[in-house]
Amino acid sequence: MSTYGELVGLILQDWFTTMATENPRIVAYPDLALYERLRKYQQDKGIKSLSAALTQVLHDHFQEVESKPTENEALTAIRQELTAVREQVTQLSEVVQRLEENSQRGSE
Repeated sequence: MSTYGELVGLILQDWFTTMATENPRIVAYPDLALYERLRKYQQDKGIKSLSAALTQVLHDHFQEVESKPTENEALTAIRQELTAVREQVTQLSEVVQRLEENSQRGSE
């Protein structure tokens, strides 16, 4: 685990190596464990700055959230599947009933 001084150094290094941008600035104060997870993510992905790593994490998170169906969409899909299953059960019940009837006729 990094010491606080090393973390401050990394933050300052990141601060001074990041190019200026016209994008809005966000300041965050994560706890040490979360910060180290972000730093590991940055290193694992080969991302140059913590800012870029955090931007990628946010992008990925919102992509995932936006791609998930809403609760109403999910319920609608489940209801449609349930209706289809009920229809299949009804059809199978009718087939079984006919088979039973034919079986009873054959045994007479």
